Amino acid sequence: MSSRITLLLLAAIVFLPALLKEKPRWPMPEVRAVLTGSSTPMYRTGFINPAGDSDKIAMSHVASLAPLINDTKGAMAAAWYSGSREGARDVSIYLSRLDPNTGLWSKPRKVMDRHTASRDLGRRVKKVGNALLHMDTEDRLWMFYSTISEGGWSMSTIAYTHSLDGGLTWAKSRRMLLSPFLNLTNNVKNKAVALEDGSFLIPAYHELARKLPEAVRFDPITEKYEKRRMSRSGFPSGGVRAIQPALMEGDGGTLSALFRNMARNKGKSMNRAAYLSTSHDGGQTWSELTVTNLLNPNSGLDALLLSDGRMLAAANDTVKGRHRLSLLLSEDGGMSWKRIHKVEDEEPGNRNEFSYPFLARDTEGNIHLVYTYKRERIKHVMFNEAWITWIDQ
Repeated sequence: MSSRITLLLLAAIVFLPALLKEKPRWPMPEVRAVLTGSSTPMYRTGFINPAGDSDKIAMSHVASLAPLINDTKGAMAAAWYSGSREGARDVSIYLSRLDPNTGLWSKPRKVMDRHTASRDLGRRVKKVGNALLHMDTEDRLWMFYSTISEGGWSMSTIAYTHSLDGGLTWAKSRRMLLSPFLNLTNNVKNKAVALEDGSFLIPAYHELARKLPEAVRFDPITEKYEKRRMSRSGFPSGGVRAIQPALMEGDGGTLSALFRNMARNKGKSMNRAAYLSTSHDGGQTWSELTVTNLLNPNSGLDALLLSDGRMLAAANDTVKGRHRLSLLLSEDGGMSWKRIHKVEDEEPGNRNEFSYPFLARDTEGNIHLVYTYKRERIKHVMFNEAWITWIDQ
């Protein structure tokens, strides 16, 4: 018997009892009143980071947001990664804070790079990537980010850190162990959802060979976590290939999720559409994925729930390409969508990419959208529900 087979058998013996053990019930999503912002329609746009002035900061991509709860009302934090190109070793994660009194973002500060990650984690990190921000109920700002030691994004693992001062200083990073074997191919993109016991649900995904969405419940006090799959398919030979879930809280603790569709074309004409699933037990189990009418050309998207129960999504609603980014509404729980506004719309090609949208509310109820602008900058749009009502007339 080879040593490799022996190791696999030993690993199975060690982890089999844990896999067979009955898993405890998860808490339900926290019930919170949805604020709507001012009754006067408002829509503003701007950029978070300046245009790259050197080859070292020629690319910016994949931003996330979190409200700064105990700061000035309406304050937000944003994180993204920048460098010479996507996946380069000089890529770093940056953070900026929005001052709601001036409407201006602070000068971006580097908060993580491969050297810091390598030192904190005690292992070689070749590059860093997607960064997800989340503010917990105790005013701790968490950042979950991808690290890669070998290969590309499909070989990434998730690390995390937290800040007690709104992102000015950060604790030593720790590594998430989400797989009993090599712990590879886990990543993050969209916002987490708070649960009623103070823990929160992180939408993650698996990308090596199988394309699978995952729900990770994280306890910020103990820093313990556990994972559930949100789909049972995802084989490379075909079928459902859904990643990057966008979570939305609904009535009675219901959770809904929209998914990026990575189904293979196989040379045939095919209009991909986003998938939808629901959970009624805090994200432990999910319904079978169903196909919506929201076009999705294998691109990231995000969504949130409005105060009147409708769903708002930001997505590239095209057959092919990321040259158009739209805001869309659903009145039937996410199955059918209608476009209400084109945030960006240019001709395909020529670096006309407007991608990886991220939606979040501030403490005043205003809605913020950030996204990659032509792979060069992070653009920010701020609006309220009064504007949605006005534009949807």
